[in-house]
Amino acid sequence: MFQTGPIIFLQSFKNDLLTLFMRIISTLGHESFFVVLCIIILFGISFRKGFILTQIILLMPIINNILKQIFALPRPLHVDTNVLSFYGNYAEFDFTGKGAKTFFGLLDKKVISFMRNYAKSHDFSFGFPSGHMMSSTGLWVSLSLLFKKRIIIIFTPIMIILMALSRMYLGRHFLADVIGGTIFALIIIFILYYIYIKFNLGENLFKKENYLLKTKNFVLLFYLLIIPLIFLFMLPALAGILSAINLSFLIILIRGLPDDQGSVINRILRVNIAFISYVLIYFSIKGLIKLSSINDDIAIMEFIKNFIPVFSSTILTYFICLKTKLYKLENEN
Repeated sequence: MFQTGPIIFLQSFKNDLLTLFMRIISTLGHESFFVVLCIIILFGISFRKGFILTQIILLMPIINNILKQIFALPRPLHVDTNVLSFYGNYAEFDFTGKGAKTFFGLLDKKVISFMRNYAKSHDFSFGFPSGHMMSSTGLWVSLSLLFKKRIIIIFTPIMIILMALSRMYLGRHFLADVIGGTIFALIIIFILYYIYIKFNLGENLFKKENYLLKTKNFVLLFYLLIIPLIFLFMLPALAGILSAINLSFLIILIRGLPDDQGSVINRILRVNIAFISYVLIYFSIKGLIKLSSINDDIAIMEFIKNFIPVFSSTILTYFICLKTKLYKLENEN
């Protein structure tokens, strides 16, 4: 499954239209797509389900980054110059035909050792398991479980297979990478779904009294406020986004959860307010950091520039929608 042959075979069908299609599919596993989708679901469809989905979507890349560092295996284009590269932002090496020789064979140990040493002094992205596959599988399976809509259930395996083909066609991943990413995502979803059912999180997550400062409630508060900070120096951007979502959720929960009902126009307006707020705050923060000449590559700045736009736009959207009657609170007459 670490052979480059299947990838070269897929790339033998290369043409501009197919490449464009595969790149579009691959984009559906990118963080920008997830941001857009989460905003739409949070403010346009269901705040409760949107919050749960956001937790899962953010958890996938966190676990994926940890797994990549544990396995530390190169990508197909790193081990075989016959694999075409459709992007110019990946390191290139002179290895040819260094993929596995058999279907269940492993990569050359010397090549793996070279890549791991190279990664110590360079910005290097390992391949196994596929992050796109973990995020995409997590997204579509979660959507199926949360919404139980037939159209989503039908699309779930289609989108997972298309994502796998796109990542292989683009030379980013071996078959083992995409299968591994899918399996890890399914395991995580299974565990989370079990916890969700076991502890009735569909209700308990959204009860204000469960977050009062009592010993038995410490687990929820620890998960929402402390766990994200553990990844501050390892994955500052993701830690910033997750902290922002969780803190804004607690504030909204204290004030009162929004009732998601409303006309299509109301839902569209809520989503647009969220988009506009996020974009304005994001670029304002980015501009201020640039003007101040602060080094934004350090972990704490990466955390801050991701935390502020997400937190501010979420809270701002919530209160604007309440003020303009685009939202009313749950159980409000």
